[in-house]
Amino acid sequence: MAKYDVFISYSRKDKVIADKLCKEFDKEGIIYWIDRNLYGSSNFITEIANNILDSHIVVFIASHHSASSQWTQKEILFAQKKQQKNNSLPS
Repeated sequence: MAKYDVFISYSRKDKVIADKLCKEFDKEGIIYWIDRNLYGSSNFITEIANNILDSHIVVFIASHHSASSQWTQKEILFAQKKQQKNNSLPS
């Protein structure tokens, strides 16, 4: 069972937008993960991947900043691979 309803993928340059989304999720009781405290973490990549795997869906905050971010692109590719793997499992 997933720990989070939503994994939020965004560029830190879009923090204001991400904060607004988080406030709305909080109002609705939606449990989400967002990378607020990963600065300098030695396990940054592993932590991101594990939290994508522990989420039902990924919400991508699309913007000029996120579209040009190497990290958000990697998060989305990883999430797509997770989805493809889940769709290929027998029912």
